Amino acid sequence: MIRKHADPRPLTTAFDKAGWNAEKQMAHYLDRAFKDRDDVHIFHDLRIEEKGEVAQIDHLVLEPFGFHVIESKSVTSSVRVNSRDEWTREWEGAWKGMPSPLLQAERQAEFLRKFLDEHGQHLVKMLVPGLKFHYGRLKWSIWVAISDQGIIHQELSPPHQAVLKADQIFGAIRSAMQQCEEAGKIRNLMKGFDPPSKLHPELIARISLWILNHHCPKESSHPAPKVDPLEFHEPDPYKAVHADDRPESKICRFCESRNLEIRSGPHSLYFKCLDCGKNTPILFQCRTPKCKPRLEPREGGFFFRVCEACGTERPYFRNPTANAAQG
Repeated sequence: MIRKHADPRPLTTAFDKAGWNAEKQMAHYLDRAFKDRDDVHIFHDLRIEEKGEVAQIDHLVLEPFGFHVIESKSVTSSVRVNSRDEWTREWEGAWKGMPSPLLQAERQAEFLRKFLDEHGQHLVKMLVPGLKFHYGRLKWSIWVAISDQGIIHQELSPPHQAVLKADQIFGAIRSAMQQCEEAGKIRNLMKGFDPPSKLHPELIARISLWILNHHCPKESSHPAPKVDPLEFHEPDPYKAVHADDRPESKICRFCESRNLEIRSGPHSLYFKCLDCGKNTPILFQCRTPKCKPRLEPREGGFFFRVCEACGTERPYFRNPTANAAQG
């Protein structure tokens, strides 16, 4: 699943254009490999800010076993890593020194991991009360991708295994996922109260939407892409529990059952829990006062979320009794 495309940016120099082409090339390979997988979420050109610091991640892959941070480098000629782990690149016929992109990717990954630990604890519900989920328990991989027509020279021994050409990255990620799958079968026999080493698709979607909500694009003359504010609203855990438009929130606030049905009250629609019989209000929360979404019943038991201010209209829920009638 492609969660975020690259933001528009001005390309004023040849170096800017080369960097943009390298990122587009890497995005092409990742999108083609994972766009049809609901359990793999792809971010391009992700920017996170925290207390004056910024992490600019060229490509982020979130999959069931963790995260992959990919740094794209526009090397269409050659890149060289000497025996002291010093990096140089060939640019316009001359060799020039460059910072280590591996260290750069490591800093970005560490930034994101700490950001999730500090602000994203509520996304993962633990079985043991009071126990916190630490995102460092997931697998964090870093990769450096040069252009697929470039050449890599490494004098370092052993060479960096994470430095590859763009057309090799997605295969390396798939291989890493397969290795984690095999290792997870062994770990599951002894997991006890440890957090799960494998994220289920619903949790991946929850974390993915939360990360997207915290993307901070640079100021630009280009208009920002239209984002559905309801889809990416982060709930305040200290407020009363309501049901909004995210999949994880369509649960009974009393027994946490998902066996719900939308019913009509004197003044509004609400969820009736078909297990415990109690009600959960449906309260849409938007980023701006201009957004006033509403639910509209449609044929077949469907309810559509419509917001004229956002210009959006999409399915929100279908009553299970309608599903049974269709069957």
